This record gives sequence, structure tokens and C-alpha cells, in this order.
Amino acid sequence: MKKQILLIALVSLSILSCTKNEVKIDPLVIPTNYDATTFATNTAPEVALRADYVTLENEIKKARVKGTVVEAAILNSLYTKSIAGLSTAYYKATIPTINEKIAKASKANANYLLGKTPAENGVGGIAGGYLFDEKGLDLEQVISKGLFGAFHYNQGVTLLSTPTQANLDKAIYYFGANPLFPNTNNPLKSTSPDVYLANYAARRTKGSGGLYLEVKANFIKAQAAIKAGSNYNKERDEAIEAILLNWEKANAATVINYFNDVYTKLSIVPTTDALRSGGLHSFGEAIGFLGGFKGIAKKKITDAQIDELLAKMENPSKLVGNQAEVDKILELSKSLQTIYGFTAQDMLDFKQNWITVEER
Repeated sequence: MKKQILLIALVSLSILSCTKNEVKIDPLVIPTNYDATTFATNTAPEVALRADYVTLENEIKKARVKGTVVEAAILNSLYTKSIAGLSTAYYKATIPTINEKIAKASKANANYLLGKTPAENGVGGIAGGYLFDEKGLDLEQVISKGLFGAFHYNQGVTLLSTPTQANLDKAIYYFGANPLFPNTNNPLKSTSPDVYLANYAARRTKGSGGLYLEVKANFIKAQAAIKAGSNYNKERDEAIEAILLNWEKANAATVINYFNDVYTKLSIVPTTDALRSGGLHSFGEAIGFLGGFKGIAKKKITDAQIDELLAKMENPSKLVGNQAEVDKILELSKSLQTIYGFTAQDMLDFKQNWITVEER
């Protein structure tokens, strides 16, 4: 009996000793602002990539002017220079085909006939200052807005899979923000306004809180965790998950915003050519933002869900002068609401450009 008591005492003493020797980990201290010390150095290579993107975008925009010919070879050269290798496989394979269609439409030197069938529109043409293919698809937007996902977000996913300080800085740059996180695209309000999806995230975000500010808060948290060391890897990984989810949600919210713009413009009676071409242009933007996420492994929406939505958006020309088709856009918005769990209030808020509403 004495031996049993002694054994119990020794075990108890051992447990108490282990407990005393455990290292207590303090809660992660998260600062108010992102430390920009390394940002300029770490993102220097991305500055050239952004310039290449702008050059490609500006070359495509030339096709908006009736009589201006854009060559597919030039567009392909600009894309493959640096961006193609960092894009999703899906977009890398898709863009050359789109470039060919842009070139053909520009060489046709034709007007796009609003409300007419694809057969009547040949290879497409100009309407309201935009270039459309025969189905009324704004090809420029499929590339420029699609690359927000296929190039920018895709790079964000790749970089954040190896969460170093340098990659964190680069991911902010691909998001389109900077360490100040100005939450505005207005150059009168910030010397470094938001661009790319950060700009659209800011539009979908109230000053009191929302997607853009969630991204900002989690970049700050991730940086704090990386600086604090491996004991805070859990907090670091949680922050990165939140960054990517809210980045993706900002993209989906923007698709919903453009669906609303299309619905509004194409439902007005009496209509005008400006309203009809503007509605098709917005629809092209929605297709670009949505399709750009196809082929990315790290995302909430599945490729199957994207394909299902894109299949319903395949022929924009049907929207012109057909209210029954226009009404179906509301169903597309509801599908995205379900996928992302947006609330009814979110859906109302996404209709607004909060930068403009709040004059920030």
C-alpha cells in the first residue's frame, strides 16, 4: 500500500513539473497598420508586370475605335511576354482565341447591330464605343477583368501558399492595394489609390466595415504572425484563409453589382442605344470577373458552378429587347448569393459604389 501511495505521489509530482515547464504563448499582438518597410523592395519585380498588363489592356482598347485595326499577333505577344506564364492554364489557352476574335472584329470595320442575331452581326463590331463579337460579348472585358482572377488572384494564391514577408507584400500588390490600404480609387483622396480588384473591393465596402477592410485586417494579422514566429502559424494561416476568401467574395460581389447594372440599363423603357450597349458592356465585365476564376484550385466557387453560370450567359445578344431574358439575370445573382452565403442586406449593399456614396 505504501508503494502505491509513493508511486501516485511521484506521478503527480511529474505532472506538476511538466505543467510548470510548459511555455506559455501570449496572444498575438496585432498592430493597427501594416509595416511597409520591405514593400517597395519586395514588389519591384511586380511593377514591370503591372506595366505589361496595362500595355496589353491599352492595345486591346484601341479596337473600340471604329476603323482601327488591332492585330492578334501583337496582342498575343504582349500577353505571352510575362503574363501568360503566371495565368491559369484555362486563361492561357483561352486568350489567344479571344485575341483572334478581337482582330477579326476590328478589321471588319463594322457597327454592331444591337438587338440583331449573331448571324446578322457577322464577326461583330462597334456600338456605343465598345467592341462586341457577333453574340454581343465585350471581348476586351473578358480579358481585362478576367485577368483579375486568372492572373492577379491566381498569383495571390500561389504566393500565399508560401507565407513569407516578401510574398505577403507581393500579394497585396496583386490585390491592387498598398500598405496604406486607402480604400479608395480616388487620386484626390490618396497618393496611392487602389487599382484592380482592390478598387472594386473598395467600391463594395462601406467605410464602417466590409470585404476590403476584412482583407486589410487579415494582411496586418498575417504580417504580425509571421514576425512573431512559428508559435503563431495557426493565426497566420487563419489570416491567409480570410484574405483569399474575402478577395474572392469581392470578385463575386462585383459580378452581382454588374448584373444589377445590366438589369437596370436593359429594363428602362423607352431605351436608347447608349443604354443597350452599356448594358452589354457591363454584362461582358460580369463574364470576365466570373470566368477569370475558372481553373483556380483555391477558391470557394467550383469550376462546375462557374461553367453552369457561364452557360447561361453564353449569348448576351438575347438580352437586348427581351425582358424575359433580362429577368433571368436576377436568378444568376441569387445563385452567387447562395454559393457565397451573402445576406439580403449584402445584396442591397453590393448595388452601390460606396466610394462614390461616401465621397471617400
